[in-house]
Amino acid sequence: MSCLGWPNSRGGMNHYHICWDKSNLDWEAFPTRDEAVVEAERLKRVDENYTIEERDDNCERCQSLNANTRLVER
Repeated sequence: MSCLGWPNSRGGMNHYHICWDKSNLDWEAFPTRDEAVVEAERLKRVDENYTIEERDDNCERCQSLNANTRLVER
């Protein structure tokens, strides 16, 4: 199972990350490009720029963020 729950047309999990030009900060994935843009515009400083990158279920960033996460079933 992917770290995210948003299926794409191929059965995988597409999502979007905000990539800041002057920072490696990337702590949240968004299910749509529009949601990522809204959040980026909310967080953006006057002199900051960003890009929105589309990722799939092989996203290295999400895998590294969730490397220490365990799913526990009851």
